Amino acid sequence: MRERTEVRDRISSEVQSCDLVRAEQVNLLCRTGATSLRNNNFRKDLRNLELLIVAVGGDGTVNEVARGLLEAQKAQQAQAEAKIEASNSTALGIIPRGSGNGLARHLGIKPLNKIQNFAPTSTSLIDHATINNHPFFCTAGIGFDALVSKKYAENNTHKRGALKYIKTALKSYFSYKPEKYLITINGKTHERTAFLITFANASQWGNNGYIAPMADISDGLIDVAIVKKFPITAVPRLIYQLMTKKLHKSPYVRLSKVVI
Repeated sequence: MRERTEVRDRISSEVQSCDLVRAEQVNLLCRTGATSLRNNNFRKDLRNLELLIVAVGGDGTVNEVARGLLEAQKAQQAQAEAKIEASNSTALGIIPRGSGNGLARHLGIKPLNKIQNFAPTSTSLIDHATINNHPFFCTAGIGFDALVSKKYAENNTHKRGALKYIKTALKSYFSYKPEKYLITINGKTHERTAFLITFANASQWGNNGYIAPMADISDGLIDVAIVKKFPITAVPRLIYQLMTKKLHKSPYVRLSKVVI
């Protein structure tokens, strides 16, 4: 069964550095980190309120907040099945302040430093998928992609962005060995030796690097990109194809669409 999350791309009031906005009261609800947004008190707050929740940050922050909303929705459904009265119509808003902002960029939400004079507009419904029982909304990956993302996240410097990510990837390239995977796609199982595998709900990793250029975030499908080992001499062309939505034309990349 397809589960969806509402996304609203504008918010009310002025926002400087807060994670959440309780829109109808224009109260600022701040937390120390995205993970704390998924605690029991947060889910309890959502169950009986109609809210606009705004995530201020990058894809990691958005993912954690959206997971909290999903958990609240599941609790609401359980209440409904038990015939306990509950009301929850919650939209997720995004203010992109991360280094990549893949989901926001896919949705056409531009980075802003401050929002004023907000007038609510329409909402959109998007898909989500799960990996190891963890919901994700933009992309998830295994292999080299996961290794580089881990190293990038562990970097404590303030210099982030596409250039830093590319440098991290190049440093890791020579020591990384592709692994074998058993992959079942649309009922058929394949054995593949892959450099990386990305599961793309949205079309890009971030910074307009399109790993799955034809991905549609509301079609009920996940695009699976399998990238095999490539020589270092192919890197410039692969980067060009990544940034120009032509990666699917590379002989090193295989893309498939899978039903969620």
